Amino acid sequence: MKSQKYILFLSVLPTIFLFSQTKTSFQNTQERTKAFISTGRDTTLSLGNFVVPGSVKVRLDSIFISDKDYTINYRTGKFSFDSVVESGRVVRIRYSRMPVDLQLSYRHWAPSDTVSMEEEELPVSSVYRPPESGRSVEEFGDALQRSGSIFRGVSVGTNQGMRLQSGLRLQVSGQVAKNVEVTASLTDQSTPIQPEGNTQTLQEIDKVFVNIRAPGLGVTMGDYVFESRGQTFGRYTKKLQGAMGTVEADFGSFTTAAADSKGNFTTNHFMGQEGNQGPYQLTGVQGRREIIILAGTERIFIDGEPMTRGEDNDYVIEYGNGQITFTRKRLITEDSRITVDFEYSDQKFQKAVYGASGEVRLWQDRIRFRASFLRESDDKEQPLDIVLTDTLRQVLEQAGDDPDSAIVSGATFVGDSKGAYSRIDSAGVTYYRYEGLEQGEYTVRFSYVGHGKGEYSFQGYGIYRYEGAGQGAYLPVTYLPVASSHQTLSFASSVDFGKGFVLEGELGVSDRDLNTYSAKDDGDNVDLAFTGGLRLEKQPIKFLGAGLGEFGLHARLHHVGDRFRAVGRMTEVEHGRKWGVAEGQYWGEDILSVEGVYQPFKAWTVEGEWGDFKRDGFRSARKRVSTVLDGDRLPKLRYQAELLETEAETLDGYWLRHEGLVETSFWGFTPSIRYMGEHRKENEPDSATVGFKYDEWAGGIGFQKGAFSARLEESIRDDRKYAMGRLERNSLARTDRLLMDIRLKNGLSSSLMFTHRTRDYEDIAMEDQVADLADMKLRIAPGKRFFDGTLSYRFS
Repeated sequence: MKSQKYILFLSVLPTIFLFSQTKTSFQNTQERTKAFISTGRDTTLSLGNFVVPGSVKVRLDSIFISDKDYTINYRTGKFSFDSVVESGRVVRIRYSRMPVDLQLSYRHWAPSDTVSMEEEELPVSSVYRPPESGRSVEEFGDALQRSGSIFRGVSVGTNQGMRLQSGLRLQVSGQVAKNVEVTASLTDQSTPIQPEGNTQTLQEIDKVFVNIRAPGLGVTMGDYVFESRGQTFGRYTKKLQGAMGTVEADFGSFTTAAADSKGNFTTNHFMGQEGNQGPYQLTGVQGRREIIILAGTERIFIDGEPMTRGEDNDYVIEYGNGQITFTRKRLITEDSRITVDFEYSDQKFQKAVYGASGEVRLWQDRIRFRASFLRESDDKEQPLDIVLTDTLRQVLEQAGDDPDSAIVSGATFVGDSKGAYSRIDSAGVTYYRYEGLEQGEYTVRFSYVGHGKGEYSFQGYGIYRYEGAGQGAYLPVTYLPVASSHQTLSFASSVDFGKGFVLEGELGVSDRDLNTYSAKDDGDNVDLAFTGGLRLEKQPIKFLGAGLGEFGLHARLHHVGDRFRAVGRMTEVEHGRKWGVAEGQYWGEDILSVEGVYQPFKAWTVEGEWGDFKRDGFRSARKRVSTVLDGDRLPKLRYQAELLETEAETLDGYWLRHEGLVETSFWGFTPSIRYMGEHRKENEPDSATVGFKYDEWAGGIGFQKGAFSARLEESIRDDRKYAMGRLERNSLARTDRLLMDIRLKNGLSSSLMFTHRTRDYEDIAMEDQVADLADMKLRIAPGKRFFDGTLSYRFS
């Protein structure tokens, strides 16, 4: 018996020694990297056995993602994303493995009936094959993963000569040298074609780039996204075409870029229309409609909530004409507040962009300094759609910063029967009348100026009809392209004193010239903005040794000059609604705010906020209180109340907003009750009170059991408006919604979504509205998906 124990000990000893050596050698673990270009499909990778826990770092393009976005088995090394990565994005996974390549299982012998005599006599792994003389073990590029397509063709025709056609699209990823990685997407075709905006992920067929990375260094050439985050005034995201370099070190990082910009950033704010899912037209600066939305740059919000692109999600978009349509999943009403951030191209100028951003970290990363610079400028010497003559340059020089002054007549006399319009003089009014091709003396170019601001209406196919002053949306004028430049510089710093106490501040400078052709009005190009605050992260509170929960505090002072303009979004969505002002303006304001949070125990949180806002004689005081109760065995309770008290030169008033939710779960059922209400009242001197009030109650019940889930909801909204100093009913809306979903193991799934809404107006002059939206799907994908079929029915 003792001899058996001795033999067992000797057999286990090498394994114990090997494991102990491995355990004490984590600092010498093998660092590895995998890089590839996403194809827009589910991706599962094998990183090898025994990945060191906590060593995995995943980067999409230049952004690190959270470990909540992917799943990894550290023992087997199986890695997968929780959701599909957008096609064309560069995925880079850096991780460490144990220095010894351990197998998942070991055995002393195998049953004789599963191992042949040939395998026992001479294992393949025991054969020694010396490398061929004159060849390296691994040729250059052997580690590269390559995929793509190539075509060659010849076209002939009766009215043309022979033409050769060719095309190449190549994707490459892998290591080209020790610790040097390359990822690339290349094509020899010029295909400026926008993808369709009806899916959640986009396949951009004209995206061309080369990305090279080495320890501490990175270079990207071609199409890429340049981002600067973590600041208020220097925050931006731009789609560029050029070159970008990055240097990374233990104490900080630095990024610089030089490129051509594909578009301009802007934001549209508008209200929805009752029962109208779209399309809604997006416009550029000055309401221009002749724009192209850059694919993937749009960020759409309804009532402050972000939307997801795709026919099965919230909206689809036509990038070519700048129109968005909301799906049946997202009902649009006249109360829907829609915000759209996007980049667009108006094809007026080529735009050059130079940018740089950097960060320095000191004192164990407790002290941080950040700086960013961005300059965008139009190439004023080479406009894309017009030839600048001396006369046109003089018009631009005299226009200054007013683009409405940079106009010339759109009518050109070409001679009898050479144009399409004739000039009519009648009763002191001169206008142009369409006669037909080669039936008039003038060619006329019209420009959209807005409904009620023009004199002509569009009839189609280049035909415009004179309606009268203020009765149309077009004028016979040509707006000259005005070149501009915009640059911002920001400095930010933060100091972490420990125990959650942080001091932070930022200074921003902007220089914007709306007309680089003219020195007129240049005295107001530059302005400043600054923000600073104290932040105390949630800290435990104790009294006489007893724990009283956790408490946190954040105080902030914010100032933006009248002429300061940021390149991208620098405020939260619905910033105007938060302070009781119109959306779309963030300059010329001063804000002082204090926020506090108290958590008596894990399931209960109470928050409070006070703020003071000033802008151009307008002032609002904001007070907010909210509480959330959310425990494992407790009903979910949420309530929030906001009060805005406003003062102005001509009016004062208040705006009270409530929101509450009660929800619980039992036996698979999830009943809930929700309330939303607002009351806004403004008093104008020598005038009646104006404002509105509404109350909305919603109730619903959900059920989930195995593969079946369903939810039924109903909401009723009572809207009232002030008339003659008192509230009177405006409308009563009722919305019913049914959701059902079945997912069986045999590959059969079905879903149903149905919405019915009615809105009855008190004013008999307004037509009552009824809307019905339905979306039904049946999918069959049995077995190993040798057949995958989907039947869809949509109705609105």
